[in-house]
Amino acid sequence: EALHLGASCFLLKPVSLEELEAKLKLVFERMQIDLDKMTRPISDQLDANAEAEAGNVLISELKAYLELHYMEEIGLNELADKLHITPNYLSRLFHKHTGCKFVKYLTDLRMTKAKELLQNSTLSVQQVSEAVGYHSARHFTGLYRNYHGQYPSEAREKRVSKTSKIKLV
Repeated sequence: EALHLGASCFLLKPVSLEELEAKLKLVFERMQIDLDKMTRPISDQLDANAEAEAGNVLISELKAYLELHYMEEIGLNELADKLHITPNYLSRLFHKHTGCKFVKYLTDLRMTKAKELLQNSTLSVQQVSEAVGYHSARHFTGLYRNYHGQYPSEAREKRVSKTSKIKLV
């Protein structure tokens, strides 16, 4: 019945003080090991949750920064230096929290802004290219065509033809 109740050891009468101390020490050691096993996963989970939350905050702030500075020369190395973390860690963290790689995210942002500028401004393609962070209009044009399926000048012509039709009516 003692084993059924969870006894880890037993003593036979008469008991010496040394034998009692040894058995109690053994029981406390086993209890400490069991306690460590039970609390370790909880502390690991708390650390993982805290790290995930810190990562969410960091990536949210980074995305807000990119929204304001997408037109500047931005690289993962410079951003990692500013954040005092390694570029590799920042890259993995960014991908984990956004589902896409940093360069793709920045390019998507720039291409979205470029499309808005082409549709809503009178800036030339070269000016739009520079406004969204590309110094080479040729490189910008190739990227734009890959993203939007048309040349920037075609997007501009569609905008012009839409406004012309509106004025004619």
